[in-house]
Amino acid sequence: MASTLRRDTAAAAPPAGPHALARIGALGDLEHPRQVLGHVTPNWYASIMGTGIVATAAVSLPVQFPGLRAFASVVWAAAALLLAGLTVVTVLHWRQHRQTARGHHLDPVISHSYGAPPMAMLTVGAGTLLLGRDVLGRLGHGRRPHRPWRPARPSVPAAGGHHPAS
Repeated sequence: MASTLRRDTAAAAPPAGPHALARIGALGDLEHPRQVLGHVTPNWYASIMGTGIVATAAVSLPVQFPGLRAFASVVWAAAALLLAGLTVVTVLHWRQHRQTARGHHLDPVISHSYGAPPMAMLTVGAGTLLLGRDVLGRLGHGRRPHRPWRPARPSVPAAGGHHPAS
């Protein structure tokens, strides 16, 4: 796996001097800040999964005290933002460091972490069901939900041979 990382980073031309972030003391060991994306692994989603679990657990406690639901909403929003951000970073990782990303599937340790992204999505989704109404409001409140799979009227005549709409 180290050789694939070297191959990804060696393809870029070395910069003339230190990059802008290195001049202020950040990411000074890297030739280019984009190299940070070469080290993104699926286990990063476990932190989002844990954050979503904290929000879901806080709102599901049998005893609620003032401020707990607001705390859970803030934690849920943080998990949702982290999920969106890490998903963008993961897409960039796959686009810019494809060989390294493919190597993660073959790694006997990292490959087990591919369960973390769907579990992170699941916990943020559960938090959306429990807390989303507080933040997003009740969409379609008071209206009958649209169900395209259900016909507007029965297609089979009722008992006695008469159609109820007739």
